[in-house]
Amino acid sequence: MTKSWTIPAYDVRESNRARQVIIKVSPWSELEVVVPIGFDLSEIPDILRKKAGWIRKNLERTQPPEELTSPKSISFGLLGETWRAEYSRSPARRLSL
Repeated sequence: MTKSWTIPAYDVRESNRARQVIIKVSPWSELEVVVPIGFDLSEIPDILRKKAGWIRKNLERTQPPEELTSPKSISFGLLGETWRAEYSRSPARRLSL
């Protein structure tokens, strides 16, 4: 890998279960580095530079999923009814009708 490669933004997560450094690439979190509790975080940039080829390849290959849109109406075929859908933000983490 060339020296001009720039380390992309990444999130660090400490894990009780991690026994080694784990590099994850996903459409949602992009680049995540999982480290054992107490790991010296100053070592992460060197580790990422050593894995630059793998990181670049996987970031290019990983595309975010298509953004889902909320329906404007819902049809209930057996009832012969169509209901208009309205959306509002709520602190609750579940759906209510």
